[in-house]
Parts: sequence; structure tokens; C-alpha cells
Amino acid sequence: MIILIVALKCILWAVIVVFSAVLIGLALPVSVKASGWLSVEDNFEEASCKLDEGCLGDVALFLYDGTFTLSCRAFLGLISAQVGHLAAPEVRVAGIKVQLGSGRAPGKSQGPTKDQTPGRAQPDQPKKTGDKSKGKKIDFDEIRKYLSPAVRTGLIDTLKALYKAFHLDADLDVELGLSDPAHTGMVFGLFSAVAGWTGISGVRLHPNFHDRGLLVQGSISMWTVPLHVLWIGVRFMLVPEIRQLWWNKRKQGGA
Repeated sequence: MIILIVALKCILWAVIVVFSAVLIGLALPVSVKASGWLSVEDNFEEASCKLDEGCLGDVALFLYDGTFTLSCRAFLGLISAQVGHLAAPEVRVAGIKVQLGSGRAPGKSQGPTKDQTPGRAQPDQPKKTGDKSKGKKIDFDEIRKYLSPAVRTGLIDTLKALYKAFHLDADLDVELGLSDPAHTGMVFGLFSAVAGWTGISGVRLHPNFHDRGLLVQGSISMWTVPLHVLWIGVRFMLVPEIRQLWWNKRKQGGA
């Protein structure tokens, strides 16, 4: 009897410790940072020549190259992880480094491989039978519920709360050049108008009126408290109009 009581106490304490650790982990901030560069160039002229020659398997519409580094920190830096374009994934626990796998050899990507191009033969698809199942009718009244003003307002408010909760910070330089300089200028003007209206900062667009291509370089970082994000999601699900939608679905599924 004494052994059973001791075992139950040990199990209870283990549950309390695990629950406390999970709760503390959700209450502590988590940060993520991505940095690197990406270059994309069109390959339309060469692709057109190859299409004329019938070399469908070697067609690459875009040529791209770049590197990236993604890092994450949690539990006030006690746990961190980092992965790069060429480096092997790395995890640190209380300063102890754990290497996962091995890095990749450097190389330049040139679009999809032969197996990914549309010209390759695809595996046989199952033959369609003559039996046609009766489709489900579209219930516009049901769709109207998801588009009601109350649902839209709740969704917009939730997206705004999530945007604030993630504390996004960007430091990006984007160089863009299209085939027609006039189109490049139009895109630059549209981006400037949208950036001024939405208050986007940290993203700088540089028009390139001489060359075609896209070059993005810089970093994006964010930090958030998982418990805060979880609370925003729960609060959204408990809005009366939203709760009615998923509660009705749940009752229909259980019927």
C-alpha cells in the first residue's frame, strides 16, 4: 500500500513538473531570424530555343541562386537552433552543441530538374469509371454565414492582433527589373503607395531600369510569446458568431 501511494505521488509530481515546464515554455518569448539573399533571372530566350528544338526535358524558365540562414531561440536562449543553405543543422542546449547531419556542397541552382519539368512522362493515372457519384449541392446560405459582417470583423481583428503579437522586423533591399522599364516604374509606384498606406518599414525597393531580374537581400526577424498567440486563437474561436459555426459543424459531425 505504501509503495502504491509513493508511486502515485511520483506520477503526480512528474505531471506537475511537465505541465509547469510546458506552461513556462509557452510564457517565454520565442525569436526567429532569417537572413540571406536570393537572385532570380529569367531564361526565356534560351528556353524558347530549346522548345523549338524539342528539348522539353532541359527547359528552365528561371535561373536562381542564393543562400539563407535560419535561427531560432527559446527558453531565454537555453535552447537554440540554426540551419543554413550549406551548413548542417545545429542545435544548442544550454550551450552544448549538437550537430545534425552534414552540410551540402556549394552549387548553383538552375530551375527545376528533368523529373520536375512538364515534358517528362507522367505515371499512369487510374482510369475513370462510368459511375458518377452525385455531387453535393452548394449551400449559399451556409457560405453567407462565413461572409457575414460579424465574422469578417472578428477575422480582421484577429489578424491585426496576430500581426502585433509577432513583432515583425525587416531589413530588406529588393532590386527589381522587368522587361519594360515602364512596367518597372509602375510596380515601384504601386509598392510606394502600398507601403505608405500600410506603414510597411524596413523593406526598400530599388528599381532596375537596365537589367531584368530580382535580387533580394537582408534579414527578417520576429519574436512572440506562444501563450499570447494561443490566447488570440482561443479568443477568436469563442466569438459568438465564430463559435456558432464550428459548434454546429461539430454537432452535425457527431449526429
